[in-house]
Amino acid sequence: MPQHAHENPGKDLRDRLGLELIVALAARTSEMLSMPVETCPINRCRRARACQRIAVKGCKLACVHTLPSEYTPCFSDYLGWAGMVCADARDGEHGAMFRLLDLLTPGLRGNTVSIARDCLVGNAPALACLDETLALIAEKAPSFLGHPREEAQATP
Repeated sequence: MPQHAHENPGKDLRDRLGLELIVALAARTSEMLSMPVETCPINRCRRARACQRIAVKGCKLACVHTLPSEYTPCFSDYLGWAGMVCADARDGEHGAMFRLLDLLTPGLRGNTVSIARDCLVGNAPALACLDETLALIAEKAPSFLGHPREEAQATP
């Protein structure tokens, strides 16, 4: 039986996603963490307040290359989580995605899903898989302060 990618997240992610999607995930992750404005040495990125996907030093985005080492684990975690969510959504892996997203706090889950959703635009089956998994997590969530789940899960 093949080993599931979640057992070794980096092992199969490049094969499952492809370089183009990984670069898109890295760019979107950097934007979520405000890296184009805060750490990127490229004027176009800072002016646009968005990653322009300019690579330096062997495929690393410029903002990732200049990211202070104490922030690298945060970037790597978000990129890894979003990559696994994208791969699972594209493969229709509800169970694996549920286990991953259910472990994350609601804030981390929201940011991770936002990154993945932005990179899966145009892939209706993957987005449907992601939405179905999020619905399962919402059903599992306890009610908040005695309110029914629907009120606790309401979005503005």
